[in-house]
Amino acid sequence: MSAELKVSGVPLSPYAKKVLAVLRLKGMQFTLDPVTPLEESKTPEFMEKSPLGKIPFIEHGDFVTPDSSVICDYLESIHPESPVYPQEPKQRARALWFEEYADTRLFQVFVGGLFAELVLKPKLLKQDTDQEVVRAALEEGVPEVCTYLEKVLPKEGFLFGEQIQLADISLGGTYINARHADFRIDAERWPTTAAYFDRVLATDVMQQAQADDAALFQKFAA
Repeated sequence: MSAELKVSGVPLSPYAKKVLAVLRLKGMQFTLDPVTPLEESKTPEFMEKSPLGKIPFIEHGDFVTPDSSVICDYLESIHPESPVYPQEPKQRARALWFEEYADTRLFQVFVGGLFAELVLKPKLLKQDTDQEVVRAALEEGVPEVCTYLEKVLPKEGFLFGEQIQLADISLGGTYINARHADFRIDAERWPTTAAYFDRVLATDVMQQAQADDAALFQKFAA
C-alpha cells in the first residue's frame, strides 16, 4: 500500500488551489487538512513543517515539504501520468515563468489588492478595507497585468496545447479569487485574456476549485 498523501491548507488560497487541482488532474488520492495560515494556527508543529508559516504543505509518508511550486514538481516526479508541465525544455521554462508570474505579480493584484481587501478582511476577518490598495489594484495593477497577458496568452486552447496544465491552473486560481471580489476582466479591452480565463475556469478541475470555495463561503455564512 502506498503512503497516504495529506495536504494541509484551505482551498481559498490560490496556492492550495494549485496543488489540489494538480492532484485531481492526475487522479491521485489525498486527504485535506483545512489548516489556515492565521497566527493562531501557527503551532510549533505547523512551523516545523512550513518554516515560512505558509500554506499549503504536504505530508507523504515520512516526507514533508511546503511551497506549492515545490509540491507540484514533486507530484509530477512521483506521478508523471497526466503531465502538468511541457516536456520540451524551452516550453517548460515558459511554464515555470507563468507559474511564477501568477504566484507573484498576479497574486499581488488579484488576491492582495482585490480579494484580500474586499472579501477576506471585511467578511472573514472583520477588518477594514484599505480603499487605496483597492484603487491601486484596479487603476494601476489590473491594466498592467491584463495588458501583459493580452500579448502572451493564446487565442485558443491553453498555454501549451489543448489540455490544461499547471501554468493555466496557476493563473486561473488567482483569477477565481478576484472574481469573489466581483471583479471581471473587461472583455472589450482585453478580449484574448478574458476568453482565455473563461476557458480555464470552465475545466473540470477549476470548476471543482470554485465549488470548494463556494462550500467554504457557505460554511462561513452559517
